[in-house]
Amino acid sequence: MPEYEQNAAEIIFNPGIYNFECVDAREKETKASDPMIELHLDVFSADCTQKISVIDRLVFKPGYGFKKIDEFRKATGDKVVKNERVIFDAEDCFARIGKVKLKTTTYKGRVRNEVDSYIESKDEQPAEPIEPEETPADLKQRFKAEVAAAANRQSNDQSNPF
Repeated sequence: MPEYEQNAAEIIFNPGIYNFECVDAREKETKASDPMIELHLDVFSADCTQKISVIDRLVFKPGYGFKKIDEFRKATGDKVVKNERVIFDAEDCFARIGKVKLKTTTYKGRVRNEVDSYIESKDEQPAEPIEPEETPADLKQRFKAEVAAAANRQSNDQSNPF
């Protein structure tokens, strides 16, 4: 089975508000057998030349409250109504976009980014805005093009000794 380390690249974003896309979501259980949704988020820098992957977990625990789940839903465009019964599963998370507040933490000696909270659009302006006409697919395509252009420039710089 393939393995990876979350946010294992050298890129660490400064704490702040960023745009994200949920690229995967899976239903799992916590060690205490509470249901949860594990989110895999692509978080984008302001100029979309960098992105990081961050994993977050939405835990459904009776008596614990559902603040983070409601934050995620609001940040991605859902209207949250008090005392409304909601059926929300991993399929409902996939391909959602919104704003996330990141923090940095240290785990096993490594600094990494984690979700601090999800930000509803009307609450705060993003530190790193995405042009409204750009979709997540557009962002990915532009990101790939900019990375390829940078690699090409670097290759050209190395071939010229002066």
